Amino acid sequence: MGSDWEEDDEAKMTKGKTYGIGSRESSKYVRVYEKGKQLGDKTSTWTRFEIEFKAKDIVIPFEVLQNPGEYFGGAYPICERFAQKATRIHAVKEDKVISADRYLEWVKKQFGRAANGLKFIFPELDKAKLFELIEPSHHKLPKSLAPEAYDCAFLKAQAIHEQPAFKPYKDPYYMYEYYENLEKQLEQQKHVNNEESYNNFIYDKFARLPISWA
Repeated sequence: MGSDWEEDDEAKMTKGKTYGIGSRESSKYVRVYEKGKQLGDKTSTWTRFEIEFKAKDIVIPFEVLQNPGEYFGGAYPICERFAQKATRIHAVKEDKVISADRYLEWVKKQFGRAANGLKFIFPELDKAKLFELIEPSHHKLPKSLAPEAYDCAFLKAQAIHEQPAFKPYKDPYYMYEYYENLEKQLEQQKHVNNEESYNNFIYDKFARLPISWA
C-alpha cells in the first residue's frame, strides 16, 4: 500500500510504504509501515511493526494489556527479536521531534510573508519585540504537539461517572415548550392529512360503482 511502491528511484520514495500481512477480518493482522516518512521526514528510516488481535476464533486474555510486549514477541518468530529491543519512550520522543519539525516547516510556509511584513512595517523593533506583538494571550498548543498526545497523564478528559448529572435547561422565554407543542401540532396535522388522503382514495375507488351495488 502507498504510492512509493510504484517508484523505481529510491530518492523519490518520500511518502512511505505500508505492507500488510493477513486480512483485517482475521484474528491476527500485521501492518508494517514507514512511520517517519508518514510524519513528514522524507529521509527517516523509522519503521513501525504493528499487530492487531481480534477475538474472532481466539480468546484474547486480559494480560495482553498488562504485558503487551510478551504477546507481541510471541505472535511471530521474527517479533521475538523486535520485542527485546522495543523502546516505547524512544519512539515517543522521535514522534515528537518529527512533529515539531513538520510544524516549524508549516509555520515558515504559512507565516513567512507575514513575518517579513512585520519587519518591514516596524524596522525599529528587534525580533523579541516583534514576537511580543503577535504572542497570544493563552497557552494552548496544537493537537499534534500537545503533551496529552504522547502521555495519558496529561489528559484532561473527565470520566463518565465523574460527570455531573444532566440538568434540564431552564428556558426563560419558554421556547422549548413552544417548539415541543409545535412538533405535536405538526404530528397531529400529518395524521389528519393522512386520513383525508385515505378518504379521498376510497371515494375515488368506489365512486364509479353502480348505484344498485352501493
